[in-house]
Amino acid sequence: MSESFLHDLHSFWEEQGPAVIRRAARQSPSAFIRSMTILLRPTTRFPDEDEHSEFDDLQTVEEVVEATRQSLGEDVARTLVDLVEGKKGRRPPRLAKR
Repeated sequence: MSESFLHDLHSFWEEQGPAVIRRAARQSPSAFIRSMTILLRPTTRFPDEDEHSEFDDLQTVEEVVEATRQSLGEDVARTLVDLVEGKKGRRPPRLAKR
């Protein structure tokens, strides 16, 4: 990759990054989670295209939030809801502590 491309990518991220994340999370929650999982994997392991993720078959935001809660914990699920809703600090009833 050229230095110019990386500079342009960084500029775009500075301007649009948070909005792009929110839009991606709303439009395709399972693809968003899958992308985040791939990005956060240890760098010594390469993603296997045939590997099935627990998030692959999820269809609704609620299913993704519940799977996230079970897999990664309550705090991560709350953060995901904040990203999808574009709000900070609001806790929907389904994420209330039990």
